[in-house]
Amino acid sequence: MSEIKKLEQNEIEAITNIRKNYFNIQNVIGQIHLSRNNLDKQLENLNIQEEQIMKEYTNTQNKEKEFVQSLQEKYGVGTLDIEKGEFISSTPQS
Repeated sequence: MSEIKKLEQNEIEAITNIRKNYFNIQNVIGQIHLSRNNLDKQLENLNIQEEQIMKEYTNTQNKEKEFVQSLQEKYGVGTLDIEKGEFISSTPQS
């Protein structure tokens, strides 16, 4: 038959502290995992937003090119003074 020996109080406290430490570590690992998961979702959303806004940027550039081309066809080469609403021709007119 096995002999049963009683643990000393400091040994019980040491084991209890080790178990509490493992429990706390597991909780923190879970929190880190959840935080990382949330950050991954935020990053994914930011990537989607960036992709959408970059498409809009490209579309705006294309619209600008088309508009400038239409102004050049109508008025020729020159510059615009948006504040005055005027077109200043680069080529002298006869």
